[in-house]
Amino acid sequence: MTNRGNKTGQAEGIFFRISIIPCYGYCMATAHRLFLLKTEQMKLFFLALFAAIALQASAQNEFEHSRFVDAFKKLYADAPKGFVAHKGAKMRTLGIFFNIHKNLAMLPGADSAIINVPVAVGNPSCTHYFKPLATLTAAQQKEQSLALSVKTAAGKTLYEKKTVDTLGKFIFYRTQQYRKPGGSVFDLDLETVIVLEKGRYYVNLVVYGKTPPPTPTGKSKLPAEPDLQGKINSLFAALENRFAAEKGMEKDKTQYYTTYETVSKFYGQTGTVKERTYETSISFSLNGPQLDGPNEAKQIYEKLKAIFIATGRCRFNPEVIEGTRTWLFASDAKNSAAWAKFSLVLEYYADGYNPSVSFLLTAK
Repeated sequence: MTNRGNKTGQAEGIFFRISIIPCYGYCMATAHRLFLLKTEQMKLFFLALFAAIALQASAQNEFEHSRFVDAFKKLYADAPKGFVAHKGAKMRTLGIFFNIHKNLAMLPGADSAIINVPVAVGNPSCTHYFKPLATLTAAQQKEQSLALSVKTAAGKTLYEKKTVDTLGKFIFYRTQQYRKPGGSVFDLDLETVIVLEKGRYYVNLVVYGKTPPPTPTGKSKLPAEPDLQGKINSLFAALENRFAAEKGMEKDKTQYYTTYETVSKFYGQTGTVKERTYETSISFSLNGPQLDGPNEAKQIYEKLKAIFIATGRCRFNPEVIEGTRTWLFASDAKNSAAWAKFSLVLEYYADGYNPSVSFLLTAK
């Protein structure tokens, strides 16, 4: 019994060990599979998390960060000055119209940038180019973010207009910002553009600037006019004969009017006599390069106003100021408006780019 019992016990122990080994192996295999499953789940979890973070980042405007906004505000403030703080050396000439200059302070995120400066007339502009994108949807998202950011950073009311233009193989998707509603090309302030070229979509930003006005020298370019009052009095004398004494060389003739160069000169410049059936007018003007800035235009305007008042012939309406324009209307002081023998308009423009002063005297 004892030996048999020992053998039985040994057999049971061997059976237990034999039976536990596959059990243990199964448990370990199961645990390993659970570990791998958990690892895959963790991978999926982190992938989903990273995707969510990326999605949130892409949903945010990439042009709203302070470095871009601050750099844009500096560029935008420099635009009315002709981009003087951003304009670098001339790189090349575009035909006979523009000189292409290097941009000294490119906006963050841009691939390249240039400043276009007109050779003769016109205003400069600064263009930033961004890396091309493969799809129109991606380009539109980028362009919309850019347009929103610069419009907000501009800090003033701008009026938006969207257009799509085709030029040969190129397609232009434009978002234009104007200073005035329904503005013309002269009111264009900013522009974001998507250009489709050879299957790639390029996003550009254009900021429009201004050519700085000439700096006044303080020295008049006009000849002296010592007898300005005497010449004005002579015009009123000639008014009685509808300025017949002032008609010089004929300049133009139509079925409605005939124009003549004046005999008299003001500050070395001749004027114009315009003769119609029922009225004749005489006008003189000085503008642009003839004047040393807006201050000289105002000074001459004030001199003329004082002389016209001193004649005692004029009944003046209140002076009107409209932007850079200041003007006066006057009529015959000796007669009612219905029977007035003449009218006068005197005006000047305090425009730094094209200052002017003029008057128009019309015999009825």
